[in-house]
Amino acid sequence: MKMKTFKIWLVGLFLVFSLFIIIQPVQAAWSLMDGPSSSCRESGDCELNDFMKVFTQIYAMIFGVVGSITLLMFVVGGVMFLTSGGSQDKITKGKNVIVSSIVGLAIVFGSFMIIDYVLEALGYVK
Repeated sequence: MKMKTFKIWLVGLFLVFSLFIIIQPVQAAWSLMDGPSSSCRESGDCELNDFMKVFTQIYAMIFGVVGSITLLMFVVGGVMFLTSGGSQDKITKGKNVIVSSIVGLAIVFGSFMIIDYVLEALGYVK
């Protein structure tokens, strides 16, 4: 097998597995979504807790997707680092991708803590 064909095949396989990594948390979040209470859905008599329930389910799904994308970027940075072949530019790019994904993950966890704190302060019961 030619090296170019092998690289194309490897990238295609990587993309397919990446989609599975991203789709899994989305499916899990959708299966957990029960939405607002039945009285809200049927008669429109909604309370703040119904809106908060929908909001928390949406942000949980978003955090699942962001976590999967961060994992994917760790893998991309690692592959870039490992396949650098000693090239200083490629090593730097791989390190930058890994560091950027760590910073992004820290931002996401920080926002998760802030949202959780605000919901707790509002009296939302999970």
